[in-house]
Amino acid sequence: MFSSSSNCFTSASIIGVRGHLTRKRVFASQTITLGDPGLLAPNCYAES
Repeated sequence: MFSSSSNCFTSASIIGVRGHLTRKRVFASQTITLGDPGLLAPNCYAES
């Protein structure tokens, strides 16, 4: 991640991040959803 992350997300709508460190890095609210996006993969891709 970039050292000046606050400049990278000026027009982004962040609705969730992976963990506490990412939340700090993007200056997100303490109430933002935390979780592993990999848990959603089975819902997006069929098994081959």
